[in-house]
Amino acid sequence: MTTADPRDFRARQRSVREDAILAAAAELVAKAGYDAMKTDDVAARIGISKRTLYDHFPSKELLVVRIVTSGMERVLRAFDDVDPSLSAIDRLAAALRIAVQHRLSLWDWGQPLPRATLEQHEDYVRLRRQAGARIGAWLDEGKRQGSIVRTVPTPLLVRLLMQWFSADLHGIAHTSGVRESDVVESMVRVMLGGVRRA
Repeated sequence: MTTADPRDFRARQRSVREDAILAAAAELVAKAGYDAMKTDDVAARIGISKRTLYDHFPSKELLVVRIVTSGMERVLRAFDDVDPSLSAIDRLAAALRIAVQHRLSLWDWGQPLPRATLEQHEDYVRLRRQAGARIGAWLDEGKRQGSIVRTVPTPLLVRLLMQWFSADLHGIAHTSGVRESDVVESMVRVMLGGVRRA
């Protein structure tokens, strides 16, 4: 019988605690916004000390950056599940639906941190680049298939599409009076209107 390595247990325990911190912080930011969210409240919600919380996330900013980047990681994993048998334009539409739906889940926050602040963090920049590269590949493939306009350079199209995810979309579903699913479809339709070849 082999004895479990205590380091494995501690690593799993740390990972579970980190997930709990992120979930509690995301919930509190969604309710109160970044400025009003207190790390004391996050720690109290999951029954740890503030010192333990700071052992995982040395600042409130780093905690919220990690909430943002963990969401980006989920979106990129969902991109991997887009049906590869679809045409490039349909894969792009499916990916944009995923990304818009994720962004919709953040709308109650408003914009949690300014993009300039997020761009100071290498994980955010790396994940944004990965998302842009994925979108760029679908755009290039769509150009080859004839479904995407060829006259606009791909890097510009990527940049324009990615700008949607930096906009403050706070309250758009509520103020438009449109169902969430219809907001997603409408946004994707508008986004792709500029890239789809007529």
